[in-house]
Amino acid sequence: MFYRSGKTLAGLSYTRVDNANDLAHDAGTTFGVRHDFGAFRVAGIAQSGAWHGTRTSAAASPTSIFSRSYRSYLVGGSVPVATTTTVNVSWKRYDDRTAGNFDASQLSINVVHALSRQTDLYAGHSRLKNLRASSYSVSDASTAYTGVAPGASTSLLAAGIQHTFWCRMARPPRG
Repeated sequence: MFYRSGKTLAGLSYTRVDNANDLAHDAGTTFGVRHDFGAFRVAGIAQSGAWHGTRTSAAASPTSIFSRSYRSYLVGGSVPVATTTTVNVSWKRYDDRTAGNFDASQLSINVVHALSRQTDLYAGHSRLKNLRASSYSVSDASTAYTGVAPGASTSLLAAGIQHTFWCRMARPPRG
């Protein structure tokens, strides 16, 4: 469900994924809102769900960080600092709702500089603080996940270039 009024956007979604043998499922509800104040934008996301069914048997064990009922909150904002440069900041809290209480918080900041309408340079830093016994890790685009020592913090520094390719659809011939 999506809502727009003036400079405010809001959305609500529910997702459910059953595992291959249909014995369990993952589910999540997400609500997000963003408001554009002109000089800056502020956004927030709240999510509640449970990961129980679609992970591998090892990941679905009671001690796995993926076998969780959780709530997650994110607040963030962006502010243009020049006509072609924007700074984005966000803070996320992961609230594990099981007896293991595997909570974590993450602070991220990045800068995006537009070289053209299609090409951006970006650089960012993210720091994740595990609480109690949690062992989450800041991940990169490799899709490889490796946890850290319980209660430890991890950081990720990223920089790169992003180019968007435009595809123009050919018009059918007239006549």
